[in-house]
Amino acid sequence: MKINYSRSIKFGTERFSIIINFLIIFGYLLFPGPVYIVLLTLFLAVVPNFKSHAIAILLMFYFSFLIASRYSGLVWNGSDDLPSYFLAYDAITNRDMGAIDASFLYAKHLDFGFIWLTDLINYLSNGNRFIYYFTVVYISFSIYYLFLYRVLKGSYALFALLLFFLFFKNIHLSMHILRSSLAIPIILLSLTFTNYQKFIFFFFAATFQASSAVLAILTLISRDFLNRFTFMHKFIIFILSAIAFFIVGELYLFGKIRHARFSIGIGNYPIILSNIIVGVGLILTSYKSILKTENGFTWIYLYGYFVFISLFSILFSQHTYRFSQFVLYLTPLVIFYSISSNRCFDHLKYALVLLYVAASYYTFYYILNLNESDFYYRNSSDVFINGFSQIRLFFDYIEFDVGYSSFWRLKHE
Repeated sequence: MKINYSRSIKFGTERFSIIINFLIIFGYLLFPGPVYIVLLTLFLAVVPNFKSHAIAILLMFYFSFLIASRYSGLVWNGSDDLPSYFLAYDAITNRDMGAIDASFLYAKHLDFGFIWLTDLINYLSNGNRFIYYFTVVYISFSIYYLFLYRVLKGSYALFALLLFFLFFKNIHLSMHILRSSLAIPIILLSLTFTNYQKFIFFFFAATFQASSAVLAILTLISRDFLNRFTFMHKFIIFILSAIAFFIVGELYLFGKIRHARFSIGIGNYPIILSNIIVGVGLILTSYKSILKTENGFTWIYLYGYFVFISLFSILFSQHTYRFSQFVLYLTPLVIFYSISSNRCFDHLKYALVLLYVAASYYTFYYILNLNESDFYYRNSSDVFINGFSQIRLFFDYIEFDVGYSSFWRLKHE
């Protein structure tokens, strides 16, 4: 009797994957959140190319709820922007004004894609602020995971997603700058498409936050795109792009930066620099073949472009995230793209990856232990609850909603 070994191996691999998925999900329900995350991190460090949409969905739920469970408006001495979105959301709920007017008055923007999404969630949730916040954050993470999965062809996508969550600044940014945290993953996802699909996704992302699109506009230019046009066509495209760049930039980005207080942001820059050092280090320790592949060259070029852009954050400490947020999204991708593009990686690359993983978990644990953000404030801010308790608390938040402090933000007069 002839045995089909390849079929047996495939069946065994699928059965192993099902068992691992079950154990990881059971671990989430059993262990306290920070403990569960470190165990999952150790597992992925051993099996970094493990694929599982189920675990990715679970991770996104854990971190989305963690972020959305906090008491908003008290972080960074009241500089948290989220109450502005909640004030607009409440005005829509109470029918004090329309979604466009409320967004412009309180959140100071006219990004129609985000306004439409806000109005839709408001209608479907009957004005529930917690559902609004949780949904926007979860959508943002889902799009980012799809981006990682497309670029990395599935392998390492889950690990890259986890590393993104562990770096504490990504959790902090998702806490209060909703529009850019939603626009940037869509912009990155748009770059994985070809031809006109790329432009459609990109400009759709711009409706969620135009200033992020201003910083990323040059990423639309590629050699294949330029080769389709004559010199005169290229010149016309350049002039039109420059006009659009400065018009949109003046409306959404340059004015905010110009009117901000000029102050050197060296104190904030190590947060970004740590990511840049690791990303550049992984590129330098990779084999030269990564530069010869079309996709490899594209993503390394993009990473270099956003590293260059992020240098401007030194000049404006109050607007660091406007320049550097792309780097925080791309560093996990660069790490695992560098690894997956080679047959193996040397000891220096091992050391860099392990150092980055350890440092990322430390920052994550530090923020949870400090808990200035008041995570799970409906549960005495106890972040060491297991999955069962988190799920129960999730429905408690849906029922009783989330509170916030508006501080100096004035309501409609």
